[in-house]
Amino acid sequence: MFVTKMIRIIVLSTIVFIGFVTVMICAFLGMSIFYLWLLSAATICIVIYVTLMFYQWHRPGFRRMFFLSMIIVGLVSIYTYEQRNNALKTIAEPYVPLEQWEPFHPNRPIEIERAETNLSSDSIRITGQAFLYPLYSSFVEATFSSVDPSYARQVLDTASRPLDSLGNDTIAFVPEYLLPTDHSVEPVPIAKDAFVFFTHQEQEVETISRDQVQSIYTGALSNWSQVGGATQAIRQYQRKEEDSQEAFEWFMEESSQTDPTTPYENVQNAIGFTFYSNYQFVEDTNQTKLLAIDHVAPSQQTLESHEYPIPITVYAVTSTTPNDEVTSFIEWIQSEEAQTVIESVGFSPIQEGEHAY
Repeated sequence: MFVTKMIRIIVLSTIVFIGFVTVMICAFLGMSIFYLWLLSAATICIVIYVTLMFYQWHRPGFRRMFFLSMIIVGLVSIYTYEQRNNALKTIAEPYVPLEQWEPFHPNRPIEIERAETNLSSDSIRITGQAFLYPLYSSFVEATFSSVDPSYARQVLDTASRPLDSLGNDTIAFVPEYLLPTDHSVEPVPIAKDAFVFFTHQEQEVETISRDQVQSIYTGALSNWSQVGGATQAIRQYQRKEEDSQEAFEWFMEESSQTDPTTPYENVQNAIGFTFYSNYQFVEDTNQTKLLAIDHVAPSQQTLESHEYPIPITVYAVTSTTPNDEVTSFIEWIQSEEAQTVIESVGFSPIQEGEHAY
């Protein structure tokens, strides 16, 4: 009799131990709180079921009903949770589609006021990185108002390396980290953007330091508890062959990075990155929030005051011998009229006295 009791105690203790270890491992691996509670509940139910089997404290058929009920409740809970989670999970492209930013598009996110001065578009070509397209397409809409809309769109394009095809009829819009160091072009600073990091809106961490972000992406920090949050493994996301990935590599400097992963999935322990100008046009239903960096939240105000620690200066770049149309366009971009356009599409105007290089 004593041996039988000891065997039962050992079996029940083993079940509890296995359940506890499983929950701890899953928590370390970043499994959601829902599944941690589900595993804990499943362990308790198994202990109850085995206890009933040992001592037969039940009517005939009760144990079978208990087992089936446990499975049904578990499956329904998982299905409900996954349905809710899938409604806000993968954000492959949360921004306004690029084609809607085309000049004179009927569904453009914002309306651009026509400039008082109409510029010639006979001998000009405008290009730049894709994340800057809302900015320079808005310049075109403002200044080419007397031009046929279809032609205005033809003078625009996007390129990952816009300076490679720079001619005397070309204006290229690029971030600071793409400027050459040999002074072979004429860069004019025109606006400020910011490199920002975001997470799920229910993530309790509100601010993080620049060094901590770099440590997350090198793998030195792997849990939100290390930056003031709950005990959750950090799921960090990168992108492949996108403008923001190039900005990310610039931000990381010489630090080694973990391999790029899938598009951002909006789960509570995730972290991703983008440009502040792009983020302002993300739909609210994506349920994300921006993280403050070194206790400074990104905004046009903190960019203008130079408080935000990861600003990106945007340049309009021409050849050293631009034609007259290009020169006139650059002069207009530096006018007060153009500053209004810059602010309306999510950028911060450049401060007086800021120069290239």
